[in-house]
Amino acid sequence: MLEKFKKGFSIFLEVLFYLAYIVTIILGILDIFNLVSVFSAEQWSKILVMLFGTTGIVVLGDKRKMEQDIIPTINKISNTQSDLFTEEQKTKKSVSKIENKVIGDTEVFYFSDKTKFYLFLTNLLLKLPANARIDVTSFEKNYSIPYSVGEDVHIEAFMTAWTQAVRSGKFHVRQLVHITSPQDYKELKERVYSFRDNWNYGARNTKLI
Repeated sequence: MLEKFKKGFSIFLEVLFYLAYIVTIILGILDIFNLVSVFSAEQWSKILVMLFGTTGIVVLGDKRKMEQDIIPTINKISNTQSDLFTEEQKTKKSVSKIENKVIGDTEVFYFSDKTKFYLFLTNLLLKLPANARIDVTSFEKNYSIPYSVGEDVHIEAFMTAWTQAVRSGKFHVRQLVHITSPQDYKELKERVYSFRDNWNYGARNTKLI
């Protein structure tokens, strides 16, 4: 009930001020052209002071109403942004922990040449336990060099040891072969045929353009 009264009274004052301003403007225009002179100069001064005061009241009232309507929305937006910022910080911390975990659990090795790389692979191959599962993309080699032949005895020894270990069923191997040339495709067919009797070996090819 009180809210309805406040709303009705506010509308009444708004209409009253509108009428007062409109009438004052009309009388002022008529007075300027000497058509109708209702008030003296002294009375006009008092009327203008009164209108200025009422205008100030209206402006302040609108300001207060706007604050009441807008501030909660602004606070809500601010709180949402704060929550999003907090979530962003949590996400960054989580990502940082994951990165640190991955870096901590991942060993990265650098080899100055291909021979040292294959010596490392040979040593690793000898240490792997039986029934180990191995995912292989491809072994590094120069273009057009047969897959089972390397640039030196160390690389060739690794390829021989690898082939024998797979054929003996020591490992479970899944190999992804990248096909970039007719030579690669020829070697893929030879490799699949070479391990045709090995259930522990699977090869899948992907064509790179």
